[in-house]
Amino acid sequence: MDPLVNPPILKIPKKRNSPRKKQQLQASRAIIAPPNSAVNSESKLGNVVGSDDKLRERFENMKLKRNKGQRDDNITSVTIKASIAIEGGTVRKKSVPEEWQKALNATFGLPPQLCTNTRVKGYKSPIPTILEDMRSMLRNINGFCSEGIFRLAPDKHHFDKFKEDISSGSQKYRECRNANCIANLIKVWFRDLPVPALHLVDFTQIASCVEKKDRVFASVLLGTLPEPQQSILKWLLDLCVEVTAQSKKNRMTPEALAIVIAPNLYRVPEFDPTDMQSGLAAMKKTKIYSKFWKSLIEWRFEKNKGRPEPGRGSICHSKVLELFVVESYCIL
Repeated sequence: MDPLVNPPILKIPKKRNSPRKKQQLQASRAIIAPPNSAVNSESKLGNVVGSDDKLRERFENMKLKRNKGQRDDNITSVTIKASIAIEGGTVRKKSVPEEWQKALNATFGLPPQLCTNTRVKGYKSPIPTILEDMRSMLRNINGFCSEGIFRLAPDKHHFDKFKEDISSGSQKYRECRNANCIANLIKVWFRDLPVPALHLVDFTQIASCVEKKDRVFASVLLGTLPEPQQSILKWLLDLCVEVTAQSKKNRMTPEALAIVIAPNLYRVPEFDPTDMQSGLAAMKKTKIYSKFWKSLIEWRFEKNKGRPEPGRGSICHSKVLELFVVESYCIL
């Protein structure tokens, strides 16, 4: 065989890792231990497992303290838990990492079922506490008599600060005395819902109701909504009734109120602004939703005549939120 034409194949032996190198490679891969293969050690932190380096270091330090400075090599994984409960209208958290505080204080963009709720007389389901707080604040500052309430936009800087106080869990938002800030926050809460409230009603039936100008039919459609959305929309209607009852002072009639409230309860699909047909269709849909909400306000106004204003009831203790971990550390 000619070595220039067919060179011989050289066999290079594989390099074997030392036991120490293998251990370092296993640690660097950060394999998540399966639930049944790990020895879980309970800590005082409740019901959540962390997932970042700071928590890993913290858990490691806890092990060292428990063993009086000596590392226990038999421990292969550590599961840390933290409990989160809603009680007395307040979220109670036990040893929850700072990184999760903002998520736990979230108020906007959540399904109603995940909000801190308050039991209010007259409604089948509890009402989000933040909404009931806003109504009480409007009453305390006589905000329902403020001209243009729900129509006038607040100062952007003040509103952003007001919303940030709520999202951060601060109680400073209760010091707000600006009726327009409070009213706008109620609209934003409904606007940020993952599923707009009126999307749960068939639009063809809403259009038929508007065409017939039938308030009773409108109330029937409202009754088809599932809970807690039905109770929350009835709460909003009662709020609108309180506003329109002061229409001589605030100049907000059912029609004027429907024009500014209804757009927060639905979303018009995006359309090409250069396409006149799609633009006209969107405008028509907006008018139908506004007229439908106006019919509901007038129906609720008649229904509530002679009845006392719905007031705040007891705090709802029906929900306890717990964060459960989907991963645990494998400590080598």
